[in-house]
Amino acid sequence: MAKEDFCFTYYDGDAARDMAHMNRLERGAYQDITLSQRKFGHMKLSLIKKTLGNDFDTVWESLEIILKQDEEEKFYIEWLDTSITKMKKQSSHQSINGKKGGRPKANKNPNDNPNETQTDDKKKPLEDGYGNGDVSSSFEKSEKLLVPEMQKIWVQKFPKYFLEKEKDFPALQKISTNIAQLVGVSDNPLSQTSEETHQIKLRWGEMVEFISREDFFKNYSLSQVDRHFQSILQKQKNGNKHSGNFKAHKERFEITGTGGY
Repeated sequence: MAKEDFCFTYYDGDAARDMAHMNRLERGAYQDITLSQRKFGHMKLSLIKKTLGNDFDTVWESLEIILKQDEEEKFYIEWLDTSITKMKKQSSHQSINGKKGGRPKANKNPNDNPNETQTDDKKKPLEDGYGNGDVSSSFEKSEKLLVPEMQKIWVQKFPKYFLEKEKDFPALQKISTNIAQLVGVSDNPLSQTSEETHQIKLRWGEMVEFISREDFFKNYSLSQVDRHFQSILQKQKNGNKHSGNFKAHKERFEITGTGGY
């Protein structure tokens, strides 16, 4: 039986990160899984096979690495599960308020002028651009803007890599700070220009390319890359020096902010 009908929020940023390593066929299959989970909840493998039909064998490898499993070994998309749970609660609260005659109205002073401009002590806290009035959290959230782009660069080179947001996102944040200091730009995301973020992504792309060619490093997780950042950097420099290209490449990068990746 289909579950109760209600709206839910589609987080396109999370979906885009899930699909970063997928081709067009795999992305279409991902959308089919989204609709199936929306209707049936967590899914057995047999239901997924039925949903995907003849494309299952072709697309399953790319889908499986981003799906979670519950205690019954059923599969689900994590962000979608969170969104559905959140909207169910909101729908339930609205239903309860409706039975009580709606949300209570705030007391209003009859002398208040609706057109009066708010004074400083009545103004709302300055939002940080994410709908959050806590300005102290703006730095952390702004820093994450660069992380998904760095993640895409990594996944493009390592399409079978299994992402763990709890570990990999903080690791990428630390790596971005290290690279910012390396290339001589601000490590504060709030003050970085588009050119500076471009330089960070460019240098990260060079490092990822190097890691993919090194047997010693190519099986590293992002957390390991963070922990061994200096060792990787030093070996990359030594390798470039041996090839005779490091100095010229470094000067070209510092002057133009461009490179071969």
